[in-house]
Amino acid sequence: MKHYLSGLLPLSMALALTGAATSCVDHDYDLSKDIDLTINVGGDLTVPTSSTDRYTMAQILDLDEHSSIKPVGAEYGMAEGDYVLVQGADPTNTSVSIPRQTMNDVECNATTVTVQFIGTGQGGTAKVTLNNLINDVSISESEFDESVKSLSHATCDIDVNFRITAKNLASLAGDFTFEPGFTVNFPEYWTIKVTDANLASYTSAQGSKLVFTKSHSVSTGTTLNLPIKVTAIDLTNVPDGQGLYAPGRFRLEDKIVTSGPVTFTSAGLPAGQNVNVDFEINPEVPTAEILTVTGCIDPNVTIDPSQFAINDVPDFLKEPGNNLDIENPRVLLTVTNDSPVEINVNCRLIAFDENGDTQEVWIGSDHDTAPVTIAASTTSVICVSRTGEGAPQGGTNVAVPGLGNLIKTIPQTIKVDNITAKVPTNKEFTFTLGYDYNLNVDYKAIVPLAFGSDLQFVYTTDQTGWDEDLDKYSFKKAIATVDVSNTVPLDMTPEVIALDRNGNPINDVEATVEGTVAAGTMDNPTTTSLKVTLTSSAKNIGNLDGVRFTFRATCPADMAGKALNENQALRFTNIKFKILGGVGVDLN
Repeated sequence: MKHYLSGLLPLSMALALTGAATSCVDHDYDLSKDIDLTINVGGDLTVPTSSTDRYTMAQILDLDEHSSIKPVGAEYGMAEGDYVLVQGADPTNTSVSIPRQTMNDVECNATTVTVQFIGTGQGGTAKVTLNNLINDVSISESEFDESVKSLSHATCDIDVNFRITAKNLASLAGDFTFEPGFTVNFPEYWTIKVTDANLASYTSAQGSKLVFTKSHSVSTGTTLNLPIKVTAIDLTNVPDGQGLYAPGRFRLEDKIVTSGPVTFTSAGLPAGQNVNVDFEINPEVPTAEILTVTGCIDPNVTIDPSQFAINDVPDFLKEPGNNLDIENPRVLLTVTNDSPVEINVNCRLIAFDENGDTQEVWIGSDHDTAPVTIAASTTSVICVSRTGEGAPQGGTNVAVPGLGNLIKTIPQTIKVDNITAKVPTNKEFTFTLGYDYNLNVDYKAIVPLAFGSDLQFVYTTDQTGWDEDLDKYSFKKAIATVDVSNTVPLDMTPEVIALDRNGNPINDVEATVEGTVAAGTMDNPTTTSLKVTLTSSAKNIGNLDGVRFTFRATCPADMAGKALNENQALRFTNIKFKILGGVGVDLN
């Protein structure tokens, strides 16, 4: 704005007219002796009309390459050349985890049952069916991680060594054969797996059951070891008081039931002879660990504070007392969350101006705004904005109407702090324990310089150094008129003050301006007139070195939302300057 305003009051042009009035002086005479060389050029003097070049918004703002304000509107769904304040903040990286959970209190009781085999005479063979041999099993932990609030399902790594030893009390040498259909029934909400290759050759894991699919024999007194793994536990229907029955407390109490046909073969067993056999059944659980949990969880999620440093902004946009009324400022959060949990975020944005004064806005469902929700197992793009618009394709809009208060004037720094991040506890998630999930947050402030109808800011510029010889002239009144062609979408109302050579206001020259520069667009420019009047009450205007213009910018309702663009411009045409009542010239 400084460039074009210097053409408003070309005093030097007007005062140059007085040179013509003095050109008839005969310099062969010494006019400095006893002659008063003060003359007056009477009548109104008018300078011929003139015009200025277009002064574009790019020239007016005069931004350097490091400025946060750039003409990059096309990147953000706006017009080519629209100005946007774009500034990133330092990204933050954190992790989300819950420790793997070991079950430290595991008990299984052994059981022994005596059964009777009766020889059939067919090669010393006898057969019995074992019915519902029961072993109690208890798995509990009194220090279960309290981040797990409820538990409906778990995957696990529980080793169970299920041992069966058969001893015939008559000490007959022979073999015991476990026939197809022999079954070990683990609790029905367990899922088991056979990992031992030898065991897999004659058994099959069927849900919670280990079923013999082929005959398998062991010698009298030899222990049959059936190693299995429990890989999952369904806790949706466990009895009351079991599962995760209280914060940090887990318990399962159930039974293992063994049933099925067993054949005893011994050369010393004649037909009709009875042989009593003890079956000892002894399950052991050497390790029990929970690997994943499905349920309501509340892991500790920490997102570190960050900040935006806003660079090289024109001074008039940073003045205290502004109300820029930015129509739709935005803060774009790009969050890569590889955890399987949704995260709800609340935070504060606080802006600091150059004087340390602050403006703040709180964001999130805890502060009565729309929730900021980070989706699970993906990259979320969340656009926090004043109007709830502006997210890129595939992104999520979050309306925060008070966001405009943060930048009533462009601040020096914006901080993101007081961040809380919580996993909703009214939803179930499946979470792997002992694994560090990554959470990366990248911030970007996007502030289009498009204003609302409450815009109000002040731009001040001094136009000085008009003429070193003004103390030789005197006049009472001068008037400048100018037509202003405008494609900037702002109304601009000027005020003017006369300045002395020290840049201070002077009281003996009254300066007034009439008219307002009307808002326009590049498609529909406006032309309005301004009139500047200088009235002197002093003997001369020797102290006058220029004027101070103060422009009060507002945004009319029909221009709300139209951005400043580098190609918008003002041009001053039909500039006229008139000195009323003549000019006195002191040639002494």
